[in-house]
Amino acid sequence: MSYNPVSHSSELSLMQPVLETDVLVLDELGAQTPSAWVKETVGYILNSRYNDNRVTILTTNYIDDENFQDKNKGLGQTLVDRIGSPMRSRLYEMCKTVIMTGEDYRQEQKQKEHKI
Repeated sequence: MSYNPVSHSSELSLMQPVLETDVLVLDELGAQTPSAWVKETVGYILNSRYNDNRVTILTTNYIDDENFQDKNKGLGQTLVDRIGSPMRSRLYEMCKTVIMTGEDYRQEQKQKEHKI
């Protein structure tokens, strides 16, 4: 973690609410390819919350299967491709997977708009 002498704050003090909240939701995990700093920071948050037995809910649109192949695009990206093996390993240990399927709401709405 770092310290900013101008604002007299540290990353750790800024992250305290994230670390200490009863329930944290991280939406669209893997949506962006994370930098090394993001991987380190998210890893720290997940480890801290895991060690403190705090509820953390994560969502992703990425397939959680290392053998996944998208027939239309060749080899598709998986959650491990996006967040890396170490972070995914931690998630295996601390999470229960709930797979949700359904139509894409945004795509459905766009189709309805074009029919009007």
